[in-house]
Amino acid sequence: MPLRKRKVDDTGNHFCDAYKLPNDYITTVSESFFIIEPGDDQAAADIVVKMAGDCIVKSQGRVFSRPQHSIVYTEGEKAVKNVILTMALDGLVIMTESKDGEHCHYSRSTTKFSGCIPRVLADYAIVDNGFVDRLWQNNLKYIAYIDGVYSFVDRRLLSLEEAKKAQIFFTRDTNRHRLNPAGMKQGQFCAVCILHNIHGELQCNTSMRLF
Repeated sequence: MPLRKRKVDDTGNHFCDAYKLPNDYITTVSESFFIIEPGDDQAAADIVVKMAGDCIVKSQGRVFSRPQHSIVYTEGEKAVKNVILTMALDGLVIMTESKDGEHCHYSRSTTKFSGCIPRVLADYAIVDNGFVDRLWQNNLKYIAYIDGVYSFVDRRLLSLEEAKKAQIFFTRDTNRHRLNPAGMKQGQFCAVCILHNIHGELQCNTSMRLF
């Protein structure tokens, strides 16, 4: 599907060279602009649940959420609110239409947007009671860093995108970048070796690892 960029100058409207969208644009680009009836918090909640996907999960009576580009889930309703409000900053636009046909912001109003949060938390679509167990099992052989996830299986640093595709998530990270062994001092290298050994023991003894 060819599209043209419009260029406006003193002589009027002109079009530059056409360009084509990638073949998979239909599945990779999602709608982010919605119009709802005034006061329809349920419609807003339905939109948020759909757009959030697995970023908001309720499992075994606990609720977890993460920013779209993160692999770290935070537990609690306060974190869910932060994730939902951040969605508006990241491009989600929900508007309401008044009787005179004018549109008013819903998602950019913290007061209005917060009205849908209890409905999001009550939505059955976010329930996944197997999530907590998978979260525990899937990250046993990995450690999260700011710049990726270290795999004790592959013995390399996975990108955040690779980790998400493999469903490797955490409830906290190390809050630091992965150390480069080539540039380590002897003490740092020894510390990493010890960490590898300890991590291996923790994998074998699940009673030593709490969640």
